[in-house]
Amino acid sequence: MFKLLLQFTNEYWFISCYLILIAVSPWLNKLIKTMQYNEFRNLLVVLFILMFPALLNGGIINNLVLAFAGYLSGAFIKRFKDRIDNISSKTIVWTMIGVYVLMLISVACAKIIGISMYHSGHFTHFPLSYILALCIFILFSRMKPFKNKTINLLASGAFAVYLITVQPLMVPILWNNIVHIKIYQNMGILIPFITILISVIIYICCALLDIVLVRIYRSVKMMFRGARSI
Repeated sequence: MFKLLLQFTNEYWFISCYLILIAVSPWLNKLIKTMQYNEFRNLLVVLFILMFPALLNGGIINNLVLAFAGYLSGAFIKRFKDRIDNISSKTIVWTMIGVYVLMLISVACAKIIGISMYHSGHFTHFPLSYILALCIFILFSRMKPFKNKTINLLASGAFAVYLITVQPLMVPILWNNIVHIKIYQNMGILIPFITILISVIIYICCALLDIVLVRIYRSVKMMFRGARSI
């Protein structure tokens, strides 16, 4: 049972971390309300530093550090919005570009020392992805709210996309047999654009699959209800 639980928390770390965050959120929220700017900032710096050992050894504890950092970062941006607004959007965009260049350099270095493309993205995890995600979050938070049915429909399948793409049996099939990720390793400057395109295609396909299955399920459920009422 312990081994099964350990496998679940490692493979489906997002679900595990989400449930743990929900459980401790009342205490986290109390902590958030009591911390001053400098205390809050220093806590986030400590969590950011703790992400670096995660590059060497993954696991649920390291993923929890990332989850807590994300939750607290969102709270920090909301609580100290006035200070965050002092950072220009131009600065944030240039930061994103710089971080993305560092990601590409890490992938290129991994390739030079013989690490396959399938594993080279490992070094872009945690610190770099965290910074990039924060920049994107801040930029989107500055946009005017809007509604789009297509975006909302595709967004509803996000959880299904996650479950499909991290499923242990599906991972090698997806990247080795369907995407054939290794053939893109020697495409140089085209790699960023190809990986973005692949990610978008995978997301749309998995989200549409989820939408179709949900509608089939609802139709079958309605048929059974209709049959029982006869």
